[in-house]
Parts: sequence; C-alpha cells; structure tokens
Amino acid sequence: LAASCTPWKRGRIRRQLAAELAAQIRRCLATGLFDRSALKLDSHQHPHHIPVFFDALLDATAELEQEGIKVSCIRCSEDPLGPYLATPAIYGRIRIANVVKCTVLNLLASRVKRRLKKMGITPSYLSGVFFSGAMTEDNVRPVLPGLIALAERKGRPLELLFHPGQVPQEEIASRDEYQKPGFVEASTSPDRADECRAVAVLKQEFGDFRRPD
Repeated sequence: LAASCTPWKRGRIRRQLAAELAAQIRRCLATGLFDRSALKLDSHQHPHHIPVFFDALLDATAELEQEGIKVSCIRCSEDPLGPYLATPAIYGRIRIANVVKCTVLNLLASRVKRRLKKMGITPSYLSGVFFSGAMTEDNVRPVLPGLIALAERKGRPLELLFHPGQVPQEEIASRDEYQKPGFVEASTSPDRADECRAVAVLKQEFGDFRRPD
C-alpha cells in the first residue's frame, strides 16, 4: 500500500507484479480447468484492492487479452457496513478488527469499481469480510435480507464468501504450507463445519433471491 504512494517504487513494483500475475494465470490456464473466454479473478485476503496491485493486475489482463484470454469478472471486495449496523441482533458478535478491515477495503473499492465499470464489468458486493471466519447461519441470516435488498436496489451482484472446508489435524501435521501462524487454528476450527452447514441451509432458502426482469 505504501508503494502505491511512492513514485520511485511504484513503477518497478507494478511491472514485477504484472509479470508474476500473468505467469500465475497462464499456469492455471495450462491445467485446462478454466474457461479462457470468461476468466474470473480474485486474490487471497484481497490485496488486489491495493492501487499498485490492481494496476498491475489490469496490466496482466491486457497482456493476456493479446493471447485470446478474456477476463469476465474481477472480485470487488466491498462488504457494505450499512446492513450490518442496521441489524441490532448481531451487535454482540461484531469484531472491531473486521469493521476496520471492511472500512479499509471499502475505501479502496471506490477506485476498483470505477475501473471495473470501464471494463464493462458490474462490480459486486461481497459479504464475508465483516464476519470473516465466522460466516455461520446465526451471523448471516439476520443481515442477509438487508444485503439482498441493497444489491437489488443498486443493481449489483451479491457474493457470499464462506470457508466451509475443515482439515483433519493429522493431515495438517504433514503439510508445510499450514505452518503459517493462525492457519492451523483456522483450518481445524469447528467454525468451518458451521459455515458448511450455513452454506447448505442459506442456499436452499435464499439461493434464488433475484427478481425476474
């Protein structure tokens, strides 16, 4: 984020990021598992909202378009605070750290939205940052009608971000990538099973919330 405001670093970092992003996307496409004509892009923990990172991502997509690869969607990680703050039932479960995270991402989202619209991509809303790591039915159900109403009023898609995959402790012990602090606790937490149940229940109840044209 600091490099975005540092002229003597920004250009170099932007070029390095663009090269790395293009290389990673090509490697994914080489598996044959992704649609080259409708590629959807995202980043773990949302760093693509950082200005220099987002510029580099657009540089990479422009380069890939010369190879016939079309990007149809880039996640807009804007988790609107209004519906949460208007729902007193969840006040006791609000985490200040997640409010701060949402506020920063939402501020950065204004630039992302403008650039996406220029690309012909409708920016979505994302629910999953405010209750990051705790997208349980008890947390999501009270606020979901407000989120749906906001998305419909603004004519924007609504994306719900869950982490439903719980990893057995014995499997983690043999995998180096899970040694990052916090990953073991997050991956083995019973909350993952709760989020999995929430996905199933809420999808059945709210999955077809869009009104017909």
